[in-house]
Amino acid sequence: MKRGYESGGVLVELELGDAALNFILEKAVCSHGLFMMAPNHWDPHSKTLRRPLRLNLDDDDETSVTVHVFHPPHSPHALHLRVFGTDTLSLQQQQTLLSQVRRMLRLSEEEHKRVIEFHNMHEQAKGKGFGRVFRSPTLFEDMVKCILLCHCQWPRTLSMAQALCELQAELQHQLPKAANTETGIISSCQSNNIKLFSSETPCGKESKRKPRKCLQKLANKYAKNLGDEETEMKISTDVILERSEKTKHLSPIFMLEETGDDFLGKCNPSATSVDDSLQSTQVSENDSSSVVGNFPSPRELSRLDENFLAKRCGLGYRASRVIKLAQGVVEGRIQLRELECESGTLSLSDYDKLAEKLRVIDGFGPFTCANVLMCMGFNHVIPADSETVRHLKQVHAKCTSARTIQQDLENIYGKYAPFQFLAFWLEIWDFYEERFGKLSEMAHSSYKVITAANMRGEARKGKYQASDAIAEPNKLKLFSYWRSSCSCRVRIALNLKGLDYEYIAVNLLKGEQKSPEFLKLNPLGLVPVLIDGDTVVSDSLAILLAISGGEVSSTSVVTPGSGAEGPELPEKLGADEMLSWVQNHINHGFAVLEKLLEKFAGKYATGDEVFLADLYLAPQIDGAVRRFSVDMNEFPLLSKFNEAYNQLPAFVDAMPGKQLDTPPEARD
Repeated sequence: MKRGYESGGVLVELELGDAALNFILEKAVCSHGLFMMAPNHWDPHSKTLRRPLRLNLDDDDETSVTVHVFHPPHSPHALHLRVFGTDTLSLQQQQTLLSQVRRMLRLSEEEHKRVIEFHNMHEQAKGKGFGRVFRSPTLFEDMVKCILLCHCQWPRTLSMAQALCELQAELQHQLPKAANTETGIISSCQSNNIKLFSSETPCGKESKRKPRKCLQKLANKYAKNLGDEETEMKISTDVILERSEKTKHLSPIFMLEETGDDFLGKCNPSATSVDDSLQSTQVSENDSSSVVGNFPSPRELSRLDENFLAKRCGLGYRASRVIKLAQGVVEGRIQLRELECESGTLSLSDYDKLAEKLRVIDGFGPFTCANVLMCMGFNHVIPADSETVRHLKQVHAKCTSARTIQQDLENIYGKYAPFQFLAFWLEIWDFYEERFGKLSEMAHSSYKVITAANMRGEARKGKYQASDAIAEPNKLKLFSYWRSSCSCRVRIALNLKGLDYEYIAVNLLKGEQKSPEFLKLNPLGLVPVLIDGDTVVSDSLAILLAISGGEVSSTSVVTPGSGAEGPELPEKLGADEMLSWVQNHINHGFAVLEKLLEKFAGKYATGDEVFLADLYLAPQIDGAVRRFSVDMNEFPLLSKFNEAYNQLPAFVDAMPGKQLDTPPEARD
């Protein structure tokens, strides 16, 4: 390791050792969507990775410096790190910086051996120089970013990461701090006033994916076809349990954990981005001041107020999970160093033990755990999300579903064990680059064109520009009634997808659904109705399919005579008799569901992930308990589901007691 001073900053060398034989910086960095997330910035012109890194990882000192990582032609056996913000580095600080870069680029001796082993069984990967998948400088940053990847579209993921780094910079500059005027390094001091911090930079809103063209003007089409009365007291077990080809392949908001349209990504056009101009490795010290702040540390996040973080950075319910994770690390309940040490041998037993430890952390379901463990070095498990399903269908012509996806993955990639993920990800990356050109040459403003919509149709091998991206559509509008269970299931889906929408109340008791204005949207006079620009979608199942990107046909919706008919309501009943009548029929329906779901149930109705059935069940159970006082002691399975739903903010926020038109006496 050498250190010198040229063109500003401190120069530190990172010896590559044996890895120099097959290491390509561009390939190692631009190998995963994580490289697109702040505070990472890849400059395609100079082939330089720049970002802030901390000088100490174990101390209370939150000091960060800007580091540029590049591989000059005259130094084939060593990477160069140019460090700005200081003119001196202690040996310990140098080692800390080098360890973070080694982690990001997977430059350990063990990682190099695994790359060689993978190349020996995969000639195409060897020829392309693929084998190292980019990750963060710390496990904590990987864990938080994996949380940000779930249940939302990629534009919002990028926006949230950007906002967190902007917040970190603001905290550094606006809280009390101690500055070393000789080195130019600023260290923030602890403060109890972080909760009062207000944002000057609003978080960009994610763009909403428009429903497919086949859904346009569905109000008129469904007026002829649909006879589902969408009544609140009707429970159709056929709809809940149906596993037709149309419902089996719904996107992961129902079937698998969702990362958005794709794991690699889409960039938020309204989010603040780092300047795309040419960034040479010959940069003055002053240039580093424009770089976005570092990714917040556990200590910085642990002191934040949950509501503030949710609003400031657009995290929503994820704010609670991120803060709990940070507090667990700071308080010693979550030992990150211990977790990384336990991953040393990368054995199957190690994977199972680590997965078990991760799953007890709030917000770490199977998909998040699989991604974190991939970042830790395990490559035998392929995280399954909507992009996985799309790839198997589009590239391998597999009619895969949530129940078959793991077997399908094993059938295709099992021959590459224990590197199934690497073989899968190479295909994914090749697919992207076939359609969009080299991702390492993309300007930051063009990341957003890598969308599911642009995955369809003919491949475009040229470079994409920001102008090629689909423009952000108008805000979604949901016509809803607070107590409608059909509206409730749509609200849950919108929350799970992280889609922002305008709530327009339709008072069913006052007959507003029969007004001429509303009947133009849905001639059936029923809620819910979802509007996206000039696209109108009615019927809750059709809306769920539209949100998830599924196809809609006459066979995938409830039409007159299909499914179970609701019980006939006697003409004259008193209040007590009416309640007894309702309870009786709910009890009957719940008894059937309790029995039917025994063989499917996991944490939720049909497994350990949120499925379509849960979106139907949750409002019914909530109404039975809160509105009709049904004794749930007779239904332990449904009661367990209800408790699980009440732990999910996307469900809780969609319930009748929390809507804009909820009467005061019914509010939670």
